Amino acid sequence: MEHIASKSAARGSEDGGIGPGSGGSATMRRVIVIEFVTLDGVIQGPGGPEEDTNGGFAYGGWVRPYAEPTQTEVIRRQMNLPFDLLLGRRTFEIWADDWPQRADAWPGAAAATKYVVSTTLTSHAWQPAVFIDRDVAERIAVLRREPGPDLHVYGSTVLVGTLLAHYLVDALWPKTHPIVLGGVPRYPPGREAPTGAGHLRVGVVHPRLAPQPCLVVVLCDVGLQPVREVDAAFQHGTAKNWFGGTSRASTQLLDGMHYRGLLRVARREGGVRLYAPQRAHEHEAPEDPEAHLDALIDVAVGTYAPLTATMLSRIVMWMGAAAAPQWRERRRSALERAKARLAKATVDGSHWYWPADERPTGHRHAHDRAWDEQVRLLAPFDPVVWDRERFERFWGWSYRFEAYTPARKRLRAYYALPMLWRGRVIGWANAAVRDGRLQVEPGFVSGSAPREAAFRQALAAEVERFQQFLGS
Repeated sequence: MEHIASKSAARGSEDGGIGPGSGGSATMRRVIVIEFVTLDGVIQGPGGPEEDTNGGFAYGGWVRPYAEPTQTEVIRRQMNLPFDLLLGRRTFEIWADDWPQRADAWPGAAAATKYVVSTTLTSHAWQPAVFIDRDVAERIAVLRREPGPDLHVYGSTVLVGTLLAHYLVDALWPKTHPIVLGGVPRYPPGREAPTGAGHLRVGVVHPRLAPQPCLVVVLCDVGLQPVREVDAAFQHGTAKNWFGGTSRASTQLLDGMHYRGLLRVARREGGVRLYAPQRAHEHEAPEDPEAHLDALIDVAVGTYAPLTATMLSRIVMWMGAAAAPQWRERRRSALERAKARLAKATVDGSHWYWPADERPTGHRHAHDRAWDEQVRLLAPFDPVVWDRERFERFWGWSYRFEAYTPARKRLRAYYALPMLWRGRVIGWANAAVRDGRLQVEPGFVSGSAPREAAFRQALAAEVERFQQFLGS
């Protein structure tokens, strides 16, 4: 599905704040679900007491107390877009009893082709209308590929369930209201909630209101969008980020949506990400999730090995929690498979793991570049440095990244870079540009620099490389 969220969507363009191409596509018509919804997922009878009393529903008209200018403007823009209607039978019949009498209030509904999904209704006076009585998912999939405006879906709970289950929903435009209608069914009795739709059971007997205005959330197509344009359009401001600092809330929103597979990075311009929608029906579920998870773990192991048993376990747990949360329940078995296929050895009572196709004692590793005469100033999260426990075991001293440590408590300054030489991390360096020149202040675990001329030459060469990289 295509997603950008905002409580101030009316700040967008004249098409309802939903970006370019909103009236339809020359290559594919979008199915857009537009709903008024309560906090517990009820969409029945929002407009009036008698709109839909099916099943004894007694709370019709629950939208009215929350009508406000922002919501009204968003709805007006969406109603004025080019569209055809895709409706379930019951919603169609409710509308057919009302909108033809008020055609001037919404001419678009009268002009739109009404595609009606029903096994019993085959004709109606409210035209133009096309009735779909079988092979619903297949017929709508074909309909989406035909020329024409987008297909707007209102109400039609059962139909929406079918669309979601078959990945035929391209955008959701819900208006969520702060009301809970406990005990009201979201789906007809005897039917299960569709895959991917979610189903929240709320244990509330009587309706209760929250003192908050309607939250208008637009989930829609915005084409290729850099973060700064999203931020300018929605003006979310800043928010606390995961590492304790602050950054644009829009940046965090887009990062989160990208992480969850709702957006993709189409390309970069000047290093800036341009986001594009990742439609739900374009996702391909892997045939063998366990093989995919194993492959992800192997990439991490290949990057950070050798790993202690403790760190291997942490990587697998993190992989299942962050990189592939959909496979969280598979982490334990994935860890056991990893331990079985990886090469391993026990050294001083600790179990170590690395890729099975690597031989740490082989000729290639004996002549690895890490053992050469070049000094390398490493990033604080370089694979050599990242595993702090291993770092201390290998080189006998403790390295900490202190950028977020209060200045008075720092041991090695704001952004100390570990210094690798001849296969050992012998110290660190702090770098800063002063008066247009890169200044590097090294520190050494032993208290002094190696005396060899080769080290001084290698350090000077590394500083020169840094300076060229920075253009200073």
